[in-house]
Amino acid sequence: MYKDSLLREDTYVGYMSYLRNLKIYNQNLKNPITYIYRLDKEYLNDFLEHVT
Repeated sequence: MYKDSLLREDTYVGYMSYLRNLKIYNQNLKNPITYIYRLDKEYLNDFLEHVT
């Protein structure tokens, strides 16, 4: 994507890192989410608490 000049390389790397961390967090949950409709405010708040 950054090769198409849509994003700078460091921006792309940062976004991919965020997604990788979210994926690892989700896989380690007792009941990981499968569908996007479950990605709600509570889930994201819990993720941010986990990261910080």
